[in-house]
Amino acid sequence: MPVRAVGAACARVVVGRTAAKWRMNRRNNRNPSGAGKRKKRQGVATSDLKEGRFRLPAYAIGAGFLLVLWAGLAALSQVTEHAALWLAICGVVTTVIAVTWLYHCAAAEGAERLNFLNVTSRGVMTGMLLFLIEVIVMPVFCIVYLFLYFDSVWKPFLIEVFGIGMCTTGILLVLR
Repeated sequence: MPVRAVGAACARVVVGRTAAKWRMNRRNNRNPSGAGKRKKRQGVATSDLKEGRFRLPAYAIGAGFLLVLWAGLAALSQVTEHAALWLAICGVVTTVIAVTWLYHCAAAEGAERLNFLNVTSRGVMTGMLLFLIEVIVMPVFCIVYLFLYFDSVWKPFLIEVFGIGMCTTGILLVLR
């Protein structure tokens, strides 16, 4: 068999395998060579300030809403006593949500939740007392997390401060 015939037979086998791989890749929507890939469309980079619009981030809108709610319920508590109670309740709910958010952000950064009172007790009262102590110590942990992970934790910490302030204002207005 001449060399030319052997070379042609090998070329047919290689071309056949390459064509089979190409068909398989096309069938599976994979293209390892990178040829023929569509490029993603990129939007035109325009500044919102050039168009006369300025968008507030959702965090600023939420924080502004909490401040307006705080001021509105505090002012309304001069007329009715129930508004001061609602202010305290809103403060507690805001604080719980902010502490949960803060712990979630700190956990995403790699921090572990501190459970220094993790004691298994048979009594409900003992468990409630330990839970109360841990709730009292939570703001201290939040301050520690603030110093350790400031870039990702400052937003929930600020909302937590708003919640504590709302709760304190509500309790003081109820007691007056």
